[in-house]
Amino acid sequence: GAAAAPPPPLKCLAPAKAYKDKQEALTALLDVVNSSKSAHARNFWKALKHQEGLIRAQFGKFPLIRQQASTKERRMSAVTLQVQLCEYRQYRHYIARHKYGLPDDESMRGEVEKKTSRLVSDNFVEFDDKCKRCTFSLPNEGDKVEIEVPYKLVGNNRMVAYRAASLCFMAVRNGSTQKEAMSFRDELASGYVGGDDVPDSSEAWRECRCGLSGDSPVVCFQVEGKDGKRFPFQTTEKAANGSKLEAERIARLCWHRFQKGASKDAVLAFRNSEYSKIGGAAPPAQERRTPAKKQRTA
Repeated sequence: GAAAAPPPPLKCLAPAKAYKDKQEALTALLDVVNSSKSAHARNFWKALKHQEGLIRAQFGKFPLIRQQASTKERRMSAVTLQVQLCEYRQYRHYIARHKYGLPDDESMRGEVEKKTSRLVSDNFVEFDDKCKRCTFSLPNEGDKVEIEVPYKLVGNNRMVAYRAASLCFMAVRNGSTQKEAMSFRDELASGYVGGDDVPDSSEAWRECRCGLSGDSPVVCFQVEGKDGKRFPFQTTEKAANGSKLEAERIARLCWHRFQKGASKDAVLAFRNSEYSKIGGAAPPAQERRTPAKKQRTA
């Protein structure tokens, strides 16, 4: 059949040729990144080593964070490169909005976005590492709602700040005003306890996202068992002591354990122990047996 087209950021940056699939294109770009000996590459690895040293010193008691902040020179992983491609895509959207007044960079849209008019948080929420915050702006009934989530509101965790901003984006997309969205942001931050988390490059950040609907919003994802059959797994805001961000954090840690081969019973026990640490409670048996349908998330 015809060769599969790489995602827009990968198509833009990978060496120009026909690839049989996305993985081949990613591998080609990864080879370029890890083999480059230019001045820019030398400066990149030098800066990365310094920054990761600061991160390890700051978050020494969190093993997953230490593990993530230990990149060997010219040994960037494919997973980390995928995260960098997402940030490159956001950068292109930022230039389109702030320099040219466009809603986004059309050339960076994925297939799903080309087929739907639904506003997607990943195209609007931006990292601002210089000011240590995540931000977005969105038209709302003739006005522009502008929200920022400083990293310090959520324990200086930039990825959690991104998730908080994304949840605020969902609220604004659903009709919340600037004042309501700011109040919602503060509510999200006040319920966040923090603790161990997955690496910034983990797919768990995309897989484990909380919805806004229902009396107790859930974070639900699918797991493939050792027998090849898939089953749903969830955390809930209610069980996470009323915190959406904690429900997401605990879900990410559970997702990570499943990826490492842990059994469902072991992960359930871990999940419930994490609930207890933040003052939450294990869900009733019926809820454990029948996780809710995955909600629409940002």
